[in-house]
Amino acid sequence: MDKLRVDQIKGLLPDLDELRPLIDRVVGVSTSDPERAWTASGELGTVGQRLVQAAGLEAGLSQLVEQVREHAALIFGNAVKAIRALEVGDGAGAAEALLASAELEEGKRRLDRAEAYALAAYDVARGLRDRRPAVQALRRAARVALEMGRFDRGWSRYQAAYRLARDAGDSGGAAATAIGSGNVALYRGHWQTAREWYLKAFAVIGEDGAPRPERWQLYQNLSITDRRLGDLAASRRWLEKAEAAASPEDAEAAADIRNGYAQLFMASGETAAAEEAYRQALEAAQRPVLVVGILHSLGECLLGQGRVLEAEECARKAEEKAIACGVVFKLPEVYRLLGQVADRRGHDDAFVFYERALDLIQERGLPEFERAQTLDAYAALELRRGEPASAHARLLEAESIYRRAGKEEELGKVVDDLAAFGTGDSAAGGAPGENDTGGNDDT
Repeated sequence: MDKLRVDQIKGLLPDLDELRPLIDRVVGVSTSDPERAWTASGELGTVGQRLVQAAGLEAGLSQLVEQVREHAALIFGNAVKAIRALEVGDGAGAAEALLASAELEEGKRRLDRAEAYALAAYDVARGLRDRRPAVQALRRAARVALEMGRFDRGWSRYQAAYRLARDAGDSGGAAATAIGSGNVALYRGHWQTAREWYLKAFAVIGEDGAPRPERWQLYQNLSITDRRLGDLAASRRWLEKAEAAASPEDAEAAADIRNGYAQLFMASGETAAAEEAYRQALEAAQRPVLVVGILHSLGECLLGQGRVLEAEECARKAEEKAIACGVVFKLPEVYRLLGQVADRRGHDDAFVFYERALDLIQERGLPEFERAQTLDAYAALELRRGEPASAHARLLEAESIYRRAGKEEELGKVVDDLAAFGTGDSAAGGAPGENDTGGNDDT
């Protein structure tokens, strides 16, 4: 066999943590099959059908091994630092070393490990007279929980950290944990609650003073909450403030803010202006995760205008970027878009994109709400294809996940969809169904 596909290699190897870096490398060096590019099967291709050459893996093997070794050396080194610090009674130093490992693991998207290190740091720091290390550890644990889609856990940790920081007079920690609390509310769709917490953060850092990233990020987040609350004029004013507060040299700020304008234009039905803003954001964006998100949103904008082939091109660019830059966790949303595109183009096998998204969510341990969003979109496809029984089952599972996560908007929509079958409950809660960018809680 002279051509191996990603799925064949994954089927060959056992699903073990120590092989995850190699599997990531397999995906990273994979290429699309040129022989299938213009065939119907090629149009339905996902990452699993991409080609891999063993020689390409061997060529980068020593570098991969060195990267794994360096990471392990840093993790073990931090553990020894923590032990040494504890030996001399330096609890703050021990917590700092453990948090360094939490940051490393979070950067590798090993979120369960990042959470474990952050909580270990908190266990050490909680008994210290200086409350700042405990606040920092709880913040990290809260942020990881938010990334994992465990919103209740993230909320309770940010709230506890906020109280600690407030009572200790730690203004920086209070501002950061207020932003974090707002972010949790934002992703759950609790727009008014998010707004209140962002304003609390402003009460700490102030709207005037030396430029700092938190200020423009807060303005942008307030733009999101007001847009979601239906006040588009206020949303625009916050974005204008964000532009004024951001450093002219900060390309990522420019990308985030232009993305915010695009979402505002979409909300007001100005699709041409939204498209232009998305393209401007794309020019400025540098972080791969942001590039993929903007490409996805631009694809949705184009699909909404009936420009199906252009939407597909955006989605395929997003797929390539996600694979090449190691942000494969963004692929499920890309495949949901490609599923819509394939359906609009009349492909009977459009379902393969939803199946692949579900596989990736399970393989990568992605948040439950990613599964719920995929099931929701899959059910819509099946309803259009005259498969109500299967669609009903998927909607029931999506409803259960949304309810656990407190995702009000999505839950309300699914409940309405289930009502058409004569089942389902009324409920409330939700989160952005788009690539809104929330503020960072770091100060």
